[in-house]
Amino acid sequence: SIGFNYLIGLGDLITGMGDLITRFSGITMACIVTGVIWISYPPDLMTVLLYDYLHVSLYFVGIYFALAGNAK
Repeated sequence: SIGFNYLIGLGDLITGMGDLITRFSGITMACIVTGVIWISYPPDLMTVLLYDYLHVSLYFVGIYFALAGNAK
């Protein structure tokens, strides 16, 4: 019985780590995409929104994962 409770507790710890890893990965992804957009040196924000849709989409996916984590 003690071993079973230990495994359940370990599962909770791993689940919590998964949420932390997802949030960290989302923050990292948003930071990297921000750097990619900055390096391209766009003349204004509208140019980024209209012509760089791939990086804008990846940026918002990163923000989503940073905020939501492994939400159930």
